[in-house]
Amino acid sequence: MALHGEALAADKPRLARLKLTPEQCITQTKAQSCDMQITLQWQLVHEELICIISDYGARQHWCNDSPEVDRLTLQIETHKDIHFVMISQATHKTLAKAQLTVSSVAAPQVRRRYRNPWSVF
Repeated sequence: MALHGEALAADKPRLARLKLTPEQCITQTKAQSCDMQITLQWQLVHEELICIISDYGARQHWCNDSPEVDRLTLQIETHKDIHFVMISQATHKTLAKAQLTVSSVAAPQVRRRYRNPWSVF
């Protein structure tokens, strides 16, 4: 039964698309934050006014004034993932989502034993 529902969802045409560039930020350590410029670009089947809502503290809400506006560029500084949701201003329904993923390349520190694992005594 679930497969049938998934097939219907796959056949449904997308009314909106939200693209985030870049989608990832890679840091040297977990404590290091990403300081970068991101661009959100969207495509809508029907022209309408939209809002972008995020869990980024410095910029949680943005709305466009004209349907011709199709992108938003932000300067961000974060050390955690940021979720973006595009909603319709008229209906407040979710149209599309995007996520900025923050990850580090630092390998976990391994403690080294200074004495041999075997002993004569």
